Amino acid sequence: MRKDTGNSQGQSMFKETINQLITNGENIASKRIKFLLDKVDFNSIRIIMDIGSWHLKQTIEMSLIFPNAIIHAFEPNPETYLVCMNTRNSLPNNIKSRIFIHQVALSDKIGQVDFYPLDKSKTNSSNEGIASLSPLKQDMDGSLLGDKWVQKKITVESSTLDNWCYLNTVGPVDLIWMDV
Repeated sequence: MRKDTGNSQGQSMFKETINQLITNGENIASKRIKFLLDKVDFNSIRIIMDIGSWHLKQTIEMSLIFPNAIIHAFEPNPETYLVCMNTRNSLPNNIKSRIFIHQVALSDKIGQVDFYPLDKSKTNSSNEGIASLSPLKQDMDGSLLGDKWVQKKITVESSTLDNWCYLNTVGPVDLIWMDV
């Protein structure tokens, strides 16, 4: 992210969009990004990484906040990757054309890695996107929230962010939204 250039008129457009998204309830990213309005020149945001996309909601939200940005969404779980693809395919072309979804985990390893999404057949949770490169710790099973989380072990492709950007000739990255 780059420092604010002092273009308050340009920033007001972003502020208006963010406030509208918050009012309409689509606000997970907006509520946090609004705190950057006085610190970052939003006009300079061209490449965004959404790491851990699950359902693509924050990707879509950011596409509305940053209408000139390309967004790369990363979702390694095969089941939720399909959710992301189906959601993207239902979007209008002016948004869909700026969103690219990648079925890869970003970590400190390149190659195949163990990955632990929830086993839906054994889980009782409204947050089906819970997944990790690590198994849950003992007693971290969702019971504090009234949920029951049971993971299954699968293998997914992994890369480092630097390696992925190099191989895909993407950069520099202006904003990273990470939910992992």
